[in-house]
Amino acid sequence: MHAVEDLVERVLGTSPLPRDDNDVTLLLLGLRRQLPHLEQLLEATDPDLVSQARRIREEPAPEERMPLVILTIRLAEIAHALIDALPVNALSRRTDTQGPLPSDGQAVVGHQNLAEPELVKTEPMPLPTLARSSAPGPTRTPAQHRSSRATELVSAAAGSLGDCGPPA
Repeated sequence: MHAVEDLVERVLGTSPLPRDDNDVTLLLLGLRRQLPHLEQLLEATDPDLVSQARRIREEPAPEERMPLVILTIRLAEIAHALIDALPVNALSRRTDTQGPLPSDGQAVVGHQNLAEPELVKTEPMPLPTLARSSAPGPTRTPAQHRSSRATELVSAAAGSLGDCGPPA
């Protein structure tokens, strides 16, 4: 659930949408991938909203930038409406009092799911610190690494390039 909330925040939040069409397309695809789960949770209680979400989700992806941005925003808005329509007991939802969002320039270490009380404790970790820490799992080879807006932000937050670059 947090994945769709984070996508909605990236699209509808105060930060501008990415300038790169590929990044906007990735947001669109991420929202399309997350919506069916929300639709399934609300199918019995709010069929009209679910029907509207399906119509928007199934629209073909436009070729031009502005229609692509508009569709991405519409998907984020319908995802937001679906999240708001969820019954309180369906799953825990993030609120402003539950701590920082990853989009606030902080990473949340831990899990914020109230259904798993042993994982409720979270601590904010600045992204530069997180970028320098090792992550569990296999190491990625350089061929697997892809530059993204998030890695650019982490890199920028970690420090400036200073005197790096060609000599003057």
